[in-house]
Amino acid sequence: MNATKNIQPFSADDFANALAEHNYEFAVGQVVKGKVISVESSGIYVDIGAKSLGFLPIEEATLSGSSRSGDAFPIGNEYEFLIISSQNADGEVKLSVRRLLFKQAWQTLKDYQTESKVFETKVIGTNSGGVIVDAVGLRGFVPRSHLTDAT
Repeated sequence: MNATKNIQPFSADDFANALAEHNYEFAVGQVVKGKVISVESSGIYVDIGAKSLGFLPIEEATLSGSSRSGDAFPIGNEYEFLIISSQNADGEVKLSVRRLLFKQAWQTLKDYQTESKVFETKVIGTNSGGVIVDAVGLRGFVPRSHLTDAT
């Protein structure tokens, strides 16, 4: 049994029209989901479902600014990203995970404050005035006068 396939021609104009039917306009501050497709020395290329790829610079990959961000973003995995620049001439947008995590961490701390919630922090340094802490990923300062003696 040999069935004849009815294949319709598909031109470049047809492709452009198909793309135009979908809204690929991105706004600065918008959160998008994307799949990591390539890790380079300068950053990570992400498929965000647009005509072009999104680019996550190394310095925008983690809250700490770690240069080993490629290890944290395996190819093929999906993540949320914050758009931090408008599309360039090639349609590429610049992305940030660092700024998204920063916003989320501040929101968590605001929620804790609203709820008067007590939470633990990790001391990461000291100085003559108090201690430097890591509070949900953000660096903070607790004055010596606000500390209690643990005996």
